[in-house]
Formats: sequence, C-alpha cells, structure tokens
Amino acid sequence: MKKVIIFVDGENFRYSLRDLFPNQFEYLPKEVEWLKLFQSVVSDSNELFRIYWYVVDILDIRPYKFPDLGMETERLEELLEISPNFEADLDALQTTEEKMSFMIGKVEEMEARRKIIRNRFQGWKRVQDGISNKINYLEFRRSGSINFDLFEDKFEKEKGVDVNLAVDMLSLCSSYDQAIIFSGDQDYIPAICKCKDRGKHVFSVNFKTKTGKLLPGSAYRLRTVCDEIITIKHEDIIQFITEF
Repeated sequence: MKKVIIFVDGENFRYSLRDLFPNQFEYLPKEVEWLKLFQSVVSDSNELFRIYWYVVDILDIRPYKFPDLGMETERLEELLEISPNFEADLDALQTTEEKMSFMIGKVEEMEARRKIIRNRFQGWKRVQDGISNKINYLEFRRSGSINFDLFEDKFEKEKGVDVNLAVDMLSLCSSYDQAIIFSGDQDYIPAICKCKDRGKHVFSVNFKTKTGKLLPGSAYRLRTVCDEIITIKHEDIIQFITEF
C-alpha cells in the first residue's frame, strides 16, 4: 500500500470551484464532505496519509494609509489622482470646497471598504479552521500574502503560497510514495520533476465543467510532466457538496 499526500493550492482550487459553480458562494461552499472529495482521487489500494491545504497568511490593503484630510490635502489629491477612476472626477471639479467634499466622501467609502475586506478575510480563516477541525489529518498551511486594491476594489494575485507548497513537496518526499496536487499552475513543474527524480509518483487534478470542457488554468506543460492526470467531472464533485 502506497502512502499518498495531497497538496492543495488553495486559491487555484477555490477559483476552480467558483468556475464550476458560478455565483453560488463567496469563498467556499458552506457544507462539503471534504474528506470524501479528497479520498475520491486516491486509489482504494493506497492510503491517504495527509492533506496539506495552502492558503494566504497575510492580507495587505492598499493604500495602507490615507494622508490626513486637514493637514495633507495636496498629498491626498495626488494619491487619489493615481487612480483613473478618480482623476477625471477631480479634474472636473472647480472649487476647493468641491474637491474637499469629493475626497472626504471617497476616503470614507474606501475606509469602510477596508473594514469589510478585513472582516471577510478573517471569515475565510474561520472557515478554514472549521474544515480542519472536522478532519484530523487535514492541515491548512498559511504563508505569503494577498493584496487588495481599494482604488480598483479587487484582490490581486497572492504571493508566496506556491513557493511554500513546492518546498513542502520536496522536503516531505520521504513521507510519501505518491503526491497528488490540486492545481494547474505550471510554476510547480521544477518541484514535480525533482520529486519524480527521487522516485515519487506525482499526479495532478483538473476539473471539467457541466458541459464537459476542461477548466482554464490547467496548464498543458504541467499535465505533460505529471505521471498521471486525475479529472474530476462536474457531476462527480457536486455529490460532495450538501449546501452552497
């Protein structure tokens, strides 16, 4: 019996689920039989030893701080003009009073948004803790950071998470015979090749939509490097989701 460790690229996996079930949830589905889902990709003749799920540790919200509205008006205006969304509006205003009123309103809106995003991020961590508390050998590994741009009102690509996953795949090589990676990111190719050089089998998981199309994000080069590709169909994964 071979020991299997599953490595889950959290953001890649989350976006795959959102693509499979658009507009159904904000972060992850509310109730999922996670253990059964992960066990479904492991052969009955093998042992699922551990599950490592890699997620972001730090949230950075930009800009980190706004200049003082009363003391640093010019600096605040210069900062807001960085965003094309605000530059045209500021240029159209004629009086100092109009500009001040506009800037105060925008800063208040973005500071309120900052609190919402912080609370949302903490909510993600509570969801992660809830999942790991139900499954003894599933562990969330937090590393790296993700930025949220208040001007653009959107999250940017996370940094550092993929590095941690790749390092663990290599450092834990002696603990498993087979690694299954939930990701389509070709950045993992060097780590996968090194694991194979050490005699390990590495599988990659990808997903198919309801119409049978392979989800974007499953890099062709990654599929060619892995020993085997495990495809989870839409109708297969939905059986593990009990509530959105």
